[in-house]
Order: sequence, then structure tokens, then C-alpha cells
Amino acid sequence: MRQSPYSTAQPVAEFPEWLGPVCVRELRRSLRAPFFIAGFVILHVCALLAALVDSGLSVLLSGAKVSAFSGGMLAAVSFLAFVFILPLGQFRSLQCELGPGRNAELLVTSRLGLQEIVGGRILVATGFAATLLVSMLPYSLLRYFLGGIEPVDLLIETVRLFLANATMNAIVIGASVFGNVVGRAALIAVLAAEYFIFLAPYRFFGASLGFTGQAISFAGEILVAVLFAMIGLDLGVSKMRHLDVPYRFLDPGTLLVIAFLFYPLLYSVGFAMGSHVGGIVSLALMAFLAWMIGAPPRKKQLKPAAPRPPLPSA
Repeated sequence: MRQSPYSTAQPVAEFPEWLGPVCVRELRRSLRAPFFIAGFVILHVCALLAALVDSGLSVLLSGAKVSAFSGGMLAAVSFLAFVFILPLGQFRSLQCELGPGRNAELLVTSRLGLQEIVGGRILVATGFAATLLVSMLPYSLLRYFLGGIEPVDLLIETVRLFLANATMNAIVIGASVFGNVVGRAALIAVLAAEYFIFLAPYRFFGASLGFTGQAISFAGEILVAVLFAMIGLDLGVSKMRHLDVPYRFLDPGTLLVIAFLFYPLLYSVGFAMGSHVGGIVSLALMAFLAWMIGAPPRKKQLKPAAPRPPLPSA
């Protein structure tokens, strides 16, 4: 049967070109893996049980009607699933790419940048988590209709969960280039602890600053997520730099010193000088520095020779 030239439908196997080959490959693997379906089912079973427990606890503890829905257990399940369990599923993400003759060698020879290789995995892991996060919308709506949360607070809570998941994905995937399992786990734990320490002033102490203060605090949360996502990306690229042209200032030891010593010092100075606003300025500077550190050097290209004048005709 001949397909109509006006049909806009595309086969399911095709993906848009802007995703890049690494994203397409990881998406196809994720859709075929049992982890996708199993994670979806397990998450919703745990969320349903948490919703039932929340409703029961509200009735038992306060003597209220069944309409009271605290949402504390559901929020705890969502936090554990999206901030820890799903990102830790990428614990060995880049190990399958490394080594002589493995996929990383082939990807680099196909003129893909190291940031595309590492960033593609981070993007797919975050997209997978975002799909699961959207599927949790019915439970969030249940909390709203039963009086457990306001719409604006619900939206902010969802965005915060997404940012934390994206940041932890970047940290875990970036640290997965280190071969030592114990060292990798310790690095993830330290980076995650530093991330939550950076986040604490905006997450827990911005609610008492009024509407303007809340907006500033939310901007600070976004900048903290961007900074640590870029740290994870730079770590992943730093251990793979030998596969491509050398990167500027991209040694793993140097990156860890900057992340564990220089960034906390600059953050403390910014807060001491200007409180939350000063912290935002320091976070913007650190994010720009992280981008400069991980940016690949420009490859010098030879200019084409000037065309010769035509030979005189005989």
C-alpha cells in the first residue's frame, strides 16, 4: 500500500535529529530494557501504598475526615525514588564506554564531542525520570483536591524534584568514569552532600523572606543545580579526555580540588558579603567557571589558499 505524500506520521523507531546519536542510542536501549517497565510499576505501587498510608495516618493522628491528606509519606517516597534510587541506577553508566576498543573509541572517531557522549547519557536519564514524574501527576492532583497542597506549592515541589534528579544524574554519571567502586561511591556521597549543603540556605531559609525572597531563593536553587550538573559533566569528560584532543585545565584531581575547596570558599564569601543575593552572584560565577573549564578548545583551521589569477589566454 502506497503511503500518502501528505502523511505526517513517522515510524516509532525514528527520532528527531536534534537529539544526537548518543541520546538516540540510549533511548532505544532504555525502551527495550526491563528497567523501564519495572521502575514504572514499582514506583506506582509504592506511591499508591504511600497515598493509602497518608490518608490513614491523617485520620488516626488528627481524627479528621478521610478527605485530609497529609502527603508526607508520598513526598518521602518520591524524594527517595527520584533523588537517590533512579540516579544510582546509572552507577556504572560510563564504564561500558571506557577501555580499548569499546564504544567510546568508536564514538570519538565519529566526530562526536566528549560532552555529547557524557551529556547524552545525562539527558536520557533525566528524560526517563521526567516521564515517571509526569506519571505521578494523579497522586499530586489527589493531594490538591483533598486539601493537602496548593497548586503553586505543588508546581514548585515538582520542579524542585526534577532539578534534584537532573543534578544527581549528572553527579552519578560523571563519577561513573572512575573504575574503583569504593572511590566512586565515596565521590558520589561527598558531591551529593556538598550539593545539599549549597542548596540548604535557599531551600529551607528562603520561605521567611516574602515573595521577592522566595523568588530569589528559587533562582538560587536553579543555579545550585546548574553548577553541580556541570561539575558532574566535567568529571565525566575529564577521565575520557585521552580519547580526544587534550582539554584545558581538565584534570580530575584539579577538578576535585576546585569542587571541594575553591567553590565552597567562594560560596561562603558571597554569602558573607551579600546574603542570598551574594550567594547567587557567587553561584553564577562558579557556573561560568565550570563551563569555561569544560569547554573544549577551539580547533585551529587552516585558511584556504587565495585563488590564483587566471592564466592569460594564448
